[in-house]
Amino acid sequence: FLQAKSLPHGLPCAWALPEVISFAASHQPKQIEKIAKAMGVFKEGENAKVLAENCAETVRGLMKKINIPTPQQQEIDKQKIMNNPQLKIVEKLGYPMGLSENEAELLMIRAYDGYK
Repeated sequence: FLQAKSLPHGLPCAWALPEVISFAASHQPKQIEKIAKAMGVFKEGENAKVLAENCAETVRGLMKKINIPTPQQQEIDKQKIMNNPQLKIVEKLGYPMGLSENEAELLMIRAYDGYK
């Protein structure tokens, strides 16, 4: 996002957080359970994917409540994000969850489209 337009660092972090939580569900289910408990959205018997989506929706709700602008409101060009050369090197950065280039692209698309 920062390659597409000059922005405060926290905006892209906020946009990405719900998507990273959702992505982590299949890689870190115990951590997602802890996050869901801390956020007050834990329900016994729900799988990590459902818990992660509940957490992500809670984060999005908070973002709306405190008026964090959307990427679209910031006039971010989605094509510039997807053409960012940094997406091509993401596999080599050694993320603990093993983020592939395709997964990085999907996260960026979801971060752009997921918060409206």
